[in-house]
Amino acid sequence: MLISPRFRFAIRARFLRISIVLLLLLSFVLVASHLSVRWQPPLHRFHALATNPTASSPLKFAVLTVVIPRTFDPLLTFFHLQPDPSLTIRNKLAYCRRHGYDCLIVRQSSASHPSWEKVHSIARWMQDYDWIWAIDADALVMNKDFDLPSIIAEASASQTPDLIIARDYDDRVFNAGSFLIRTGSKDTPQLVRKWLELEHNVPRFKFLEQDALSYLYTTDYAGLRSRTVYVPMRAFNSYCAEHEVEQFRYRQGDFVVHFPGQCKHLLIQFLNDHRVDLVK
Repeated sequence: MLISPRFRFAIRARFLRISIVLLLLLSFVLVASHLSVRWQPPLHRFHALATNPTASSPLKFAVLTVVIPRTFDPLLTFFHLQPDPSLTIRNKLAYCRRHGYDCLIVRQSSASHPSWEKVHSIARWMQDYDWIWAIDADALVMNKDFDLPSIIAEASASQTPDLIIARDYDDRVFNAGSFLIRTGSKDTPQLVRKWLELEHNVPRFKFLEQDALSYLYTTDYAGLRSRTVYVPMRAFNSYCAEHEVEQFRYRQGDFVVHFPGQCKHLLIQFLNDHRVDLVK
């Protein structure tokens, strides 16, 4: 059966129109994704109202996350070849809304390295809060039923500490990807100032602000040892389920899952698999 030239032209024209529409839609999605990430303010404080009617505490809490991608390519993000920075922001916002905590999102930094920005941000906002939970961008809240006062109460056996952090498995002493700092303590401003003084001692601190804090702990600066409480990694800093150390591995129901070091390459797939649950 012969197809007339007019019919072939009509098919090609329809195919071209469909292709143009699809390209326009893809362009719109990519531009919207780009703008949603790039046009947000460098510092943003979200004042959250609790959606959970039982969430109440006389203390004022904030959740701090520094989200500064080294590179951002909306095309790679669209095709899930690069972590979507908006997901970690929406994840923290969903948790803050659940419990009525403020959410501090930092998207730009003048610090020597983005990792140091969390310390600068703590210094910037600590006078406004009793506690700040600093949690890395590659750490995700998985069980939003956990609340910060319960973690603090469990860690405060005899007295309320100024620092609650999880001990790591090697000589770095602990992992600073998730920690609670009592910014309402009279001793914390002195600690934060000293911490910031160590920022430019780069050769000594390979792991940046984490090693600097470890140094302050091991040298017992201003009595920090007695003011620090270690908690198990799975209390609020579980590593990915594939981690080599079994007792650090994330399990269903854990509060947080973190993807540093050997877990980093698994973050994109985890984000893709849990996109909906992360922002509920």
